[in-house]
Order: sequence, then C-alpha cells, then structure tokens
Amino acid sequence: MQKIYLLLCAMLCITTTYAQNSFKFNVKAAYNKSVLQGATITLNNTKLKSVTNDEGLATFNNIPDGKQVFKVNHIGFEEKNITISFPVDQQNPMEILLEQSEDELEEVIISSTRTSRSIQNTPTRVETIELEEIDEKSNMRPANVSMILHESTGISVQQTSATSGNASIRIQGLDGRYTQLLKDGYASFGNFASGLSILEIPPLDLSQVEIIKGPASTLYGAGAIAGVVNFISRTPREKADYNFIINQSNVGQTNIGAFAMKRNKKIGYSLLALTNFQKPYDVDKDDFTELPKSKDFTIHPKLFIYPNEKTTLIIGNAFTKSDRTGGDIVLIKNGADNNHTYFENNASLRNTSTVDLSIKSAEKDLFRVKSSFNYFKRDIGIPNY
Repeated sequence: MQKIYLLLCAMLCITTTYAQNSFKFNVKAAYNKSVLQGATITLNNTKLKSVTNDEGLATFNNIPDGKQVFKVNHIGFEEKNITISFPVDQQNPMEILLEQSEDELEEVIISSTRTSRSIQNTPTRVETIELEEIDEKSNMRPANVSMILHESTGISVQQTSATSGNASIRIQGLDGRYTQLLKDGYASFGNFASGLSILEIPPLDLSQVEIIKGPASTLYGAGAIAGVVNFISRTPREKADYNFIINQSNVGQTNIGAFAMKRNKKIGYSLLALTNFQKPYDVDKDDFTELPKSKDFTIHPKLFIYPNEKTTLIIGNAFTKSDRTGGDIVLIKNGADNNHTYFENNASLRNTSTVDLSIKSAEKDLFRVKSSFNYFKRDIGIPNY
C-alpha cells in the first residue's frame, strides 16, 4: 500500500514539474536591434502560440520537458527556428534577431489625372420629352404641363392642397421646393416650384422638355437639389406656324389658346396667348370642391432680331394672372352664410422679362449674355374665424 502512495506522489511531482516550464523571448530586428511588435512564435507539435507585445516580449507557459522547436515569424522578415532543451534555467529573456526578407511586397502606385474641365462641361444625363409627346398631352390637357411631367419615370405631380388644387413636382421622392423650374434656361419660377407654378405653365409653345434628375445645385442654384426641369420654347422658322385650340371638358373647364411664330432674314416673332376657365366641380356631392373655380390668363410675346448670321437678340415678356377659389361650393356659387363659411382664394401675378444676346465667333465658340427680371405676387384669402 505504501508503494502505491509513493508512486502517486512521484506522478504528481512529475506533473508539477511539467507544468512549471516557462520561457520568455525578446524579438528584435537584426539590422538595428529595434524591437519587433506583432511577431508570432509557435511551439511545434503543440497548440501553444504567443505574439510579441510593444516591447518585443513573448511568454510561454506549460512547456513540456525535452527538446522543443520554436518557430518565429514576422511580416517582412525571414522565418527562424529556435531549438531549446527543457527544463532550462532562464534568468533573462532570450534575444532573437530576425533578418529582413528579400521577398518584399510589390510597390503599389496610385495616380490621378488633373484636368481643367469645368463642371459646366462635365457630362450630365438629361432626359427629354419631345414635341410629338408634348402635342399629344397638350390636346388632352392644354391648361398646364402637369400631364406631360406625370408620364415621366421618376417624376410625380402631387396635389398638395385639396382646396386650391395646388400641385408640386416631386423628383426621386423629394419635396417640390427642391426642384428648379426653368423656362428657356431662365429661373422664371425659381423658389416657387410648389406655389402654383406648374399649373401656370401652358404647353402650347414648347418644343421639348429637358429633365435632370439628381443634385444639380452646382449649376442651377440651391433650389436644384432634387433636379431640374427646363421648358424650352419653339423658335420661329421662315415658314409660318399658327396653332389654335378650343377645348371644353366634362368637368366644366374651358380652354382657349393660340400660338403663332414666323421669321424672315432680319426679324422674327412668337406669340403665345391662353385663357382657362374652370367652374367649381363637386364630383361626390359633398358640397366641397374637387376642382376649384379658376380663371387663368397667359400671354408671352417674343421678338427675335438677327443683325447678321452669327448674332441673335431675343427679347421676351411673359405675363400670367391667375385667380383660384376652392372650398364650400355653396359659398362659391351663392356667397357666404352662417352654414357655409369655408373657402381658400389664391390670386397670383407673374411677370418675367428676358433679354438674350448670342454671338457665334467661331464654329464651336459662342458668346452669350442673358438677363431676366421677375415679379411675383400671390395673395391668399381664407375665412376670418
């Protein structure tokens, strides 16, 4: 029985001795003796591994007795094997010097080209609505351009007021105030994109509509965060062009409009005139207007002067007047009383005067001076509760 106890004590002593083998390494670069942080040291045929700290030190514990092989690695240095017989009496960390590896990482060069191209000359994706589609939509709704824009992908014309019938343009989901509306490149409706603007733009004189989706504020100002819609007017040709339209819809709207243009060698003109009348319309008989009572009038004459083949002077003036009243249909038709008091009246006035001088000095060179003067007034009437 005593022999068995002695045998167990001897096994415990051996196990204790096995568990007490520890060793420290100090890894440095051979060429300047600087410490190497992040060097990996592994003990062969075991799962023991250690990584050097910021002082280049790595510590191993529970090293088995006998001859052991340690493998030392570091990026950019050659691998080194160290053989040590345990147990060993260590006073100071063992210094390991690693030689730089000849197989260096390939050099990576990042280069860029600086050009003098300005933002105006940088390509921009522009969608266009051509004359054929404009004519088709104009015959269906000659009063304004809302139907033309509504058919374009990524653009929605959203009604923002049930009373006045006001609508705004949303490009890529952003609010109408972030869309810049232009007429022949002029910000005629700038900062008023949600203020009855698209309801006051007649399509009769348009040749095409250009649409830029996405931020274009670097070129067109802060109001073009969502995008830009540019309505381009027709230019006169030597062959006269006269268009007349009279339209009566089943919802009580009447449209009477005309557009004319012609030019000769030295002078030309274009003239747009349109008037719209809308009776108050209540489709579901709840005594509240779905379509407000409105009167709109627009006139836009333009004079084209051609002093020579390379010079063009364009002078124009666009005038629009609108009066819209929505709300209680009994009040609109017969006046207010104690039971019928709600209404909203929008009376707006716009005038835009433009001057455009273009001089073509060479085949690809164009000198252009543009100026515009805008006047906008809007009065809103609501009940005095």
